[in-house]
Amino acid sequence: MSVFEYFVLSLALGIELMTIMRTCAEKAPIRLTRGLAVSFLAAIVYALFLYLGIQIGNLLRFEGDDGLYDNINSMVYLGMMIVIGVKMLLPVYRKGQQRPAYDISRWGTVLALIVASGINVLLIGIGLGFLVLASDEGLKGPICLSVVVFLISYWAIMLGRQKKAIRERRWLLIAVLLLLVSAIFRVVEL
Repeated sequence: MSVFEYFVLSLALGIELMTIMRTCAEKAPIRLTRGLAVSFLAAIVYALFLYLGIQIGNLLRFEGDDGLYDNINSMVYLGMMIVIGVKMLLPVYRKGQQRPAYDISRWGTVLALIVASGINVLLIGIGLGFLVLASDEGLKGPICLSVVVFLISYWAIMLGRQKKAIRERRWLLIAVLLLLVSAIFRVVEL
């Protein structure tokens, strides 16, 4: 995969984290230096989850000498992306229910929130592991993801501190479209 494809994938995951962090920072405004630490922790955990997911996907992928399984591997990847896209959209489109906001002034809550939101990253990494080998491209994705997540989550914390409203549905729809476009582009290219 190219760096651009990893960037689009990272942007989709970063936008999802942005919607979470903004509501949390609005509920419990934290200092910007602490926001830097929270963003850095999110970037590290997301990068580790993506790398771990790629490793797990490499163990589960279908392999053969004649390349018959390439189609199956790409369909597993596409299926994982569709499931994750639907999973990302479901909480926002429920009637009368707002996204919960957690107190990010406590480190235990921050770590639990980042790990819980990182499950999608782990699942995307497993899907990627069906397409790419960790020995070849194991670091491009996590590095790109960590940079994008750090910047977007810090921006979201600043927006939440200033109580700036964003349209979560629109942003999550953009994130899901980015996710699905990158998956379809990758499958068609193969």
